[in-house]
This record gives sequence, structure tokens and C-alpha cells, in this order.
Amino acid sequence: MSIQPKDLSHHLSVESASRKPSPLKAIAGSVSKKGLNVISLAGGLPNPQYFPFREMGAEIPSIGSWVRGAENEGNLSNVSVPMDSQNEDDLPLSVALQYGKGSGCAPLSKFLKEHTQLIHSPPYKDWDILLTTGNTQGLDMCLRMLLNRGDSILVEKYTFPSALQAMRPMGLNVVSVDMDKNGMLPESLDNILSNWKDGNKPRVLYTIPSGQNPTGSTLSVERKEKIYALAQKHDFIIIEDEPYYYLQMDEYQHKPEAVDPKFTNEEFVKNLITSFLHIDVDGRVIRMDSLSKVVAPGSRIGWITAQPLFIERSLRYTETASQNASGISQALLQALFQTWGHDGYLAWLKNIRFSYTERRNALLYAMDKYLPKSICSYIAPEAGMFIWFEVDKAAYKFADQGKSIAEIESEIHADAIEDGANVACGNWFVVDSSINDKIFFRVTFAYAELHEFEIAIERFANVLKKFFNF
Repeated sequence: MSIQPKDLSHHLSVESASRKPSPLKAIAGSVSKKGLNVISLAGGLPNPQYFPFREMGAEIPSIGSWVRGAENEGNLSNVSVPMDSQNEDDLPLSVALQYGKGSGCAPLSKFLKEHTQLIHSPPYKDWDILLTTGNTQGLDMCLRMLLNRGDSILVEKYTFPSALQAMRPMGLNVVSVDMDKNGMLPESLDNILSNWKDGNKPRVLYTIPSGQNPTGSTLSVERKEKIYALAQKHDFIIIEDEPYYYLQMDEYQHKPEAVDPKFTNEEFVKNLITSFLHIDVDGRVIRMDSLSKVVAPGSRIGWITAQPLFIERSLRYTETASQNASGISQALLQALFQTWGHDGYLAWLKNIRFSYTERRNALLYAMDKYLPKSICSYIAPEAGMFIWFEVDKAAYKFADQGKSIAEIESEIHADAIEDGANVACGNWFVVDSSINDKIFFRVTFAYAELHEFEIAIERFANVLKKFFNF
């Protein structure tokens, strides 16, 4: 039986606690107690007859057509979004192009909530979702809801630079939690909080649990349970940022190819790692999901899942910030999901999982082949889009010049660009540069063509020869 989420209203920021409902939004859909048809002269909604679109359509892959050798390989299906429809599962243009609900259009929200239940099954009552314009906006919303200027927030030792760039202008003190190859260390987290002496203890943890950006690490269920227990002990909120969740991969076998496990949908779901949301009995996890990595980043559609308090406060934010996620994107996505259904979408996610496993293997194989093992170390990521590798600082040829880690990485990066290979410098992801004494680089297997991996890695390996002894 589901349980009631805890009252966590003491975690709301001054800004969030002071937000009031929009009166114009509140009257939308007003109903007459007399049963009369209410004629609205209140809200400034444009008349749909003046929208310059009458129908919208797209070609999408037929279910299973992405499987090599399938009978319908390469087949496409046409989807259409009409101007009007009486089908409650449709999202017609007359609705999609109008001012919408801050929580998202009903048909798409319904599908994504069903999907969340299918995958995560949150254990407490009355959880809900709210559509965002992606996890970047979702994070900004969560930060403003939970933190005041001068507050502290816990993050992994290395993290997504845009997250840091969202936090620091808000006047937040960003506290780094130590990591190993398997992600955040619960012992480090507990040590920080148990020995906190500098004002109010951090009340929020921001984490990327699966295919962590930049390290590629993935938190085990055991670590998640320990971290959640610490959240209860020290009373903090977990922001679970999971854009790479479905890009979970099989073990790397030191071959450039990958073997499709050919999971059934049920097996695929069962093999997905347990989320923080699934073990959240208090309602202290705000999970952020996104379609950016598994459908298209330009759709700018994501969603948060949380307890009613955080959903309602997020809705108040949305009403005065983004208003609602793009109606055109919502309409196209609803047409896609309506055609595929949950089984078709899971089949697509299995395909994406396998495709990125192939890409990961190809890039790792190129790294195994060309990077000098005496100075370069890395592990095969179990999820995500990135490989994080260290270059041994002790082998740096010009140590007597007294250059900082950032300066060394920048010089190597500049030379690599000149030689036709672009990689990301490790210092871009460092939370506290004062304690960073290692040289790192991050590479991604997401975008370049497979045949380009070896070319790029060989070029970078040749650049390393200029700077390191090996």
C-alpha cells in the first residue's frame, strides 16, 4: 500500500514559498453551477482560426524497423496532428498552439506519467509529474524552489558545467563530494554533513546517478540506498538528474562490436538499475527525466517527478517563467507515442541502448589501440555517452614550468584542435579547483561517425607525445 509523503515544506526557498497562483490560470476551465456554457471574456487567448497552421505531420520509424535484418527494416509510418479532434488521446493543433497548462498538455502528460509508473513505481501516494523544457530548465526550477542565496548545495566532485553555471550566479556555495570509479562515495557525503560547522548544513544534493557527466560512473543500488539513508538522517532533498538513464550498457568485452541481448520489453525494464525515485518513501527525491538523449534535444521536453508539494510549487514557477513546454513539440511527441504506445517506445529505447553500446565499444577499442597505457587510465562506462580518462601528471615533460592543471590541459587541447581532434578538458568539470591535482580529459562516443573514432584518438595520442614521456 502506498504511503503518504512527508511534509517537507521547510525546504522551500523564500522565493518559492511566496509564489501565488496566477488568477488568470486559475479561472481557466471555470464551470457554471447552473450548468450553463461559460463564455470566456477573461483570458487573452488568441482565436485558433488565426493560427497559420491547419495540420502538421511527420514520418516516424515503424515499430521494429530499426532492427537490422527485420522484415520491415527502414519502414516509416506517417503521423498527423489535425486542427481539431474529439479523441481525448489526441493533442490537436487548436490545443497545442494555444496557451497551455504549466504542467503540460493532458495526453502527453498522461503517457509520460504512465511510463514513469511502469519504470519506477514511486512508493508513496499522489506523486505526479510536470513537464519542463528539458533538465537544464528543470534544474533551475528546482534550485529556485529549494535554495536561498548563501545556501550550500552538495554535488559530485566532477559535474556538468552548466549545472555549476546555474548554481554559482544564484550565490550558492557548491560543496564537492568525493567520488571513485563507481560514483559518489556515501562515506564522503556523511563525513561532510556530520562535521559541518559553517552555518546551515546543505539541504540539497544534486546528482547524475547513471552515466555520470563527465566521469561515466553509475551508482549501484547499494550506494543509492546508503545515500538515501543519509538524506533521511541529515534531512536533505535529492535532485536526481537522469538524462542518460536508458543508455545502460553491457560489459565491455574489448571488441569494437556489441552483441544485442535481444531483451523482451519486460526483461529490459527489469534490468534497468533501481532509481532513487523507486526507493523514495519520504517524497524527498525530485527526479528529472528528459527526451533529449533518447528522442531529440531540440524537442526541449522533459519532466520532473515529485511529491505534490514540489509539483505545485514548480507549477507556480512555470506559470510565470516558461508558461508551458512548446506545444508544437508536445503535439509531435504525443503523435509519436500514440502511434508507438508503451511497447513501441520501450522497443525504441532498447534500440537506443544497443546503438550506444556499439558506439562505446568502438571508441574504447580505439583508445585501447592508440592511447599509451603507461600514462592513460580509464574504465568502460556502464551507461551514458562519455569516457573519462586520466593522463599521468608525473610523466608531464615540462613540470619545471610550474603550470596549473588547467593551463596544461588547455595547451594540450589547443594542440589537439590544431591536429584535428576535439576533446573536453577535465578542469571544465571540476567543482573545487583548489583540490584538483590530476589531468583528465573527457571524450564522447555519441556524435562522431564510427570510422572517425580511430582517426581522432590516434591524432590525440600523437599530441600526447609532445607533452608526456612514455
